[in-house]
Amino acid sequence: SAQADLSATSYEQALIDIAAWTDHRGKKVRMRPSKLIVPTELIWTADKLFNSALDPDSANNAINPAAKRKLQVIENPYLTDKDQWNITCEGNGLVFFWRRRPRRGRDNDFNTANLRYKLDMRFSHGWRHPYGCYISTGA
Repeated sequence: SAQADLSATSYEQALIDIAAWTDHRGKKVRMRPSKLIVPTELIWTADKLFNSALDPDSANNAINPAAKRKLQVIENPYLTDKDQWNITCEGNGLVFFWRRRPRRGRDNDFNTANLRYKLDMRFSHGWRHPYGCYISTGA
């Protein structure tokens, strides 16, 4: 599909595209959208889209279907493209697990009176399959 800025129309098209996803054998992949990830520049647009009772793109008193299919909106200030928005789905194939949860340690040096802190952890990340991440780079 064509890349588009975040709006009610592009969000609707994203849901249609996600519903039409198929695997490598041509069978439908059932993915349920769960999170909308946006940069700081798009948080107002996302709030208008999901928190309006009426259609945010017109003066009509039509219902806002996006408010009924509300996703968890995550503002990510580290996204460098101000037009990019992403939808992730439940069971999206992305993997993250702790090999060792964070452990803290501290030590007081008697001679210098310095206090030192230490934190160590181990984790793994990756993906099982590419389904479940819808990315639009904007117009």
